[in-house]
Amino acid sequence: MSKDAAGGVLFFMALGAVLGPSLAGFIAQRGTFSKKFLLVLSCVISLLLGAPLVFATPVLPEVALPVWALLFGIFCGGFGGIALAKVQDEFPSEIVGTATGMINIYCYIGTALLQLVSGWIMELQAPGQSSYQLSQYAAMFMLFMAMFFCALIAVLFCLRSEEKTNTVYATAKE
Repeated sequence: MSKDAAGGVLFFMALGAVLGPSLAGFIAQRGTFSKKFLLVLSCVISLLLGAPLVFATPVLPEVALPVWALLFGIFCGGFGGIALAKVQDEFPSEIVGTATGMINIYCYIGTALLQLVSGWIMELQAPGQSSYQLSQYAAMFMLFMAMFFCALIAVLFCLRSEEKTNTVYATAKE
């Protein structure tokens, strides 16, 4: 892929990450879906969109990559605001600031560690090389897929539904 084509794909991924929070907020405010459902949906779509990355051969045609990148940016990065709103639902008001602050800290730490570990994976496969093969990237993207899967498990098993959260708060206030 040429540098111009790769830059275009990255642009659409960034555009998705910019548009995603507004789209997620619009959907969440309409009240049709719960925040937990939207987080589960985001995790599942991120897993599906991430699946082509683990193949050692190109799976998507190059003309489809901008659309893929836009969707990946929307669902992988753009729905993070829903997680922060869900944390506000899950924690008492006395500690919600601490809880959301911890999410922000762990996002930055996680990003830094992900870059470090990704580099190690690539370096272990091809020590000293300045360019890598698609199969080496595919092996590194297995880490991303594991993270998407862990996020899905966390959302499914760690977050209560809005109804259960409201019931817990109503009982605690009595």
